[in-house]
Amino acid sequence: MTAATTKTPVFDRFAAAVADFGSPFYAEERQRDIWNEASAFGLQLFLWGSLILSAAMFWVGGRAGLPYGLALLIFASLPSYFVLAYARRLGVDVPMKGSLRGRRLVAVLVAYVANLGGVAVALDQQRPSGGFLGGLLIGTAGAAGFLGSMSWLQRRRRQRAEDADPTHPGL
Repeated sequence: MTAATTKTPVFDRFAAAVADFGSPFYAEERQRDIWNEASAFGLQLFLWGSLILSAAMFWVGGRAGLPYGLALLIFASLPSYFVLAYARRLGVDVPMKGSLRGRRLVAVLVAYVANLGGVAVALDQQRPSGGFLGGLLIGTAGAAGFLGSMSWLQRRRRQRAEDADPTHPGL
């Protein structure tokens, strides 16, 4: 092998520097697993929050909110592309594993349609700038979806606890 073939690719060096994979923190397996789950939760929260916030910027802010909402969508998309690229480099094809199905797929589609609708409204010159009602509807739908999801997760958690231990009162 030549020196050029053994050199670590730029993307891998970048990922290692950003995530600080060499840190002693990653040496303990349980700690590493919890951190990975917490990071995945944080990424998902960031992505969903960005989708909802950008839709609100389009619907409520109208044309004035358009550049900020678009910047947020682009900025929020970058981490997910890097995550997918990193996983793919390590042999995991996330989209092929079916991470988006059922309710999650519907929620993502609703969020993207809300963003597209908001962009269309923001670009419509004939519409008065009173997009408050649209923003209120989007926000209400988002809050209802969030609360419904939390309720569903709580029921699912209780069911799992009962399945594991029928004498357990649930969480």
